[in-house]
Amino acid sequence: MVGDTGGGGVRDLWVPKFPMTTAHRVITVGSCFAQHISRHLIEAGFSWLDSEPAPADLPVEQRREQGYGVFSFRTGNIYTPALLEQWINLALGKQVVGDEVFYDGNRYFDPLRPNIPPDGFASKEEMWLARAHTCASIRAVLRQVDIFVFTLGLTEAWQHRDGYVYPVCPGTIQGHFLPGTHRFHNYTYDESVAALTRTFAAIRALNPKVRFLLTVSPVPLTATASGNHILTATTYSKSVLRAAAGFLADTQADVDYFPSYELIAAPPFKGQFYAANLRSVTEAGVLFVMDHFMAAIGARPASPDAQISVVVAHDPPRPAQPLPADDEICEDIILEQWSKKEVAESAGETTLLLVGDSHMGMLGAEVAKWGMAYAGGAIMNATEWHTLNFVPDPASLFIPFRVDARQRWFDTLLLANPVCQEPNRKKLKIINNIGSHSHLFRDNFMNFLEKKYGHTRVRISFMDIKQYLLSERSVHLTLVRSLVAMGHQVIWVSDPPAQKREIPLYAAFDTMLCEYVQTTGATVFNARQWVADHGGWSALFDSGDGFHGSAEYYRTIFQAIRDDFLLG
Repeated sequence: MVGDTGGGGVRDLWVPKFPMTTAHRVITVGSCFAQHISRHLIEAGFSWLDSEPAPADLPVEQRREQGYGVFSFRTGNIYTPALLEQWINLALGKQVVGDEVFYDGNRYFDPLRPNIPPDGFASKEEMWLARAHTCASIRAVLRQVDIFVFTLGLTEAWQHRDGYVYPVCPGTIQGHFLPGTHRFHNYTYDESVAALTRTFAAIRALNPKVRFLLTVSPVPLTATASGNHILTATTYSKSVLRAAAGFLADTQADVDYFPSYELIAAPPFKGQFYAANLRSVTEAGVLFVMDHFMAAIGARPASPDAQISVVVAHDPPRPAQPLPADDEICEDIILEQWSKKEVAESAGETTLLLVGDSHMGMLGAEVAKWGMAYAGGAIMNATEWHTLNFVPDPASLFIPFRVDARQRWFDTLLLANPVCQEPNRKKLKIINNIGSHSHLFRDNFMNFLEKKYGHTRVRISFMDIKQYLLSERSVHLTLVRSLVAMGHQVIWVSDPPAQKREIPLYAAFDTMLCEYVQTTGATVFNARQWVADHGGWSALFDSGDGFHGSAEYYRTIFQAIRDDFLLG
C-alpha cells in the first residue's frame, strides 16, 4: 500500500503527455514554488529561457533581489491565472492598464511589481520605460519557447476598480490601500479556466508549437481576505486551481499537469516535506518532487560525474541505538573535558566559543594548551546532534533535551555572555562542527537509501547524498546560519578523514556537506582537503578508533585555523 511506504514507494505518478528534453526551450513562471523548478531545470542542463537577463555590470549577489534570473519573466510572482493573462496581454499589446504609480518619498514603484526593483525608480518615466522593456522581452521570448511551465498559487487577488489585477494588496509592499479604488476578489473555477484558456490561445497565436505544463504550488496560504478560516481558504484556493489545471490537461492536447501539489501535500507523505512553520516546503521536499519530474521525463543527472565509483558493502543497515558503542567513547571525552573546571573558570568572558560534539572537546584541549581562553566544546555527543535531541530557541540558539547537556550549554552561554540576545550581543569567534558527525554517516545513509529505493545501491549518486543532507542536516544548517546572522565570525570544521573503508563515499559526503555549509555564510575548514594538501592522513594523526584524530591532529588543525582565521 502507498500509505506504508512513507512516500518513497510512489512510482509513475505522472506520465508526460509530450516529450521534454534538454533540447526544448523552457519558460517557468508563477508562484514561489516555480523558482525551485527553474533552478533544478538549469542544474539538469535544460535550456531555460530568461527573457530579461541581468545587466553584465550588476553584481551577482544583487541580481535576484533586483528580480533577475528568478522566473523567466522579470515580473515577480504571478500567483493567479488572471495576473498571468494580464502580463501576456500587456506584452502582446492587447491590454492597457491605468497610469497608477506608487510613491515613497521621491521614489516611484510599479503597482504591477512593487518590489522590482526594491528601491523603486527615480521617475515615473523610468518606471514606464522599465515596464515596457519587460513587456517587449516577454513578447520576444514567447516566440521561442517550446514548453511553458506555469505554477498556479492562489485564487485570491486584489483588483483596481478599473479591472486590472495586482500581485499583492496595495499598501503591503508599496502604495496605499484605497477602499474606493482597491477591491478583493476570489477567483472561481470558471474564471480560472477561462483566464487560462484565453492566455494559452493568445500565446498559441504567436507560437503554434508551444506546449503548456501546469503545476499547483503546495505552499498553503499565509493569510486570507475571504473572511473564511485560513484552512478552508487554502483548501478552496488549491482545489479550484487543481481542478482547473486538471480540466485543461484533460481537454487540451497541448496542456499537461504535473502533480507537484500531490507529491508534497497528499496524505501518504504525512507532511514530512513541510518545514517547522508547516507552510514552507523543505529542500528535501523540492528534491523529492524534482526527482519524480526528472525520472518521468527521462532526464539525466545534472552533473556528468554524478555517480560515485565506490563499492558499498551490503551488510544490513544498523538499527538506531540509544547510545552506540562509538558514542560511549565520545561520552568519555565529554566527561573528561568538562571535569577540567579550571579551563572554563579561567575563561572569563571569552570571545572564542567552541560548539559541537567530541571533536570540539578534543580541539578545546589543544586550544587550552596554546594558552587561549575559550568557552564550550563538546556540548552533546554526535548521536544527540544527529537525532535532533534538542530544540532550536531564539534566545539560546538551541536547548538540549538531556539535562547534563543543557547545563553544559547554559554554562557556556554564561561565559560567552551574551551570544544571542540583543541589544548587548558580543561578537564572537565561533568554531563548530554542527551537523558533521561523519562517523554516523555511512550506516544512516544506507538506511536512507533503503527507505528511498527499497534497497541499497552499489553505485551511488551525488543526488542521493544531496537528498540525505537536506533531509538530515537542514536543522543543523539553520543553527549555523543563525550564528552567522548574529554577526559572529563562524568557522565550521569538518570531521577528521579517519575512515578505513569506502573513502570515496566519505569524501563525497564531506565535499557536499562543506558546500552546503558555505551557503550559510560561515567560513568552512574542510579538514579532509587540508590533510590531503599537507601530506595526507598518517599514523601521527590516527587515534585508532576510526573516527577521532590524535592529539597531534587537533593541535595541527587548530594551528591552521588560528593562523588562517583567528589572528589579525
